[in-house]
Amino acid sequence: MSLVTVDNCDQEPIHIPGAVPAPGAERDRPLDLTHSTLRSVSPIHIEYLRNMGVAASMSVSLVHDSMLWGLIACHHYTPRFVPSRSG
Repeated sequence: MSLVTVDNCDQEPIHIPGAVPAPGAERDRPLDLTHSTLRSVSPIHIEYLRNMGVAASMSVSLVHDSMLWGLIACHHYTPRFVPSRSG
């Protein structure tokens, strides 16, 4: 199961220095943020949410036997922060 949240569609993405390797750098691949909960989503997805009048979104992918089985999508008209589970 993976969780993707957009707390506020109007929030500006923040550049992560070194996320994309410079030419000639030792690292030959961009930084993998696959399992990060603090990553940005596609600007096209943000545009899609804004077109629906949505300010916050949360998606949960349901995986069974390594295959996507389903997707739960939740939307809200005002910004919402979903805290990560601790412990």
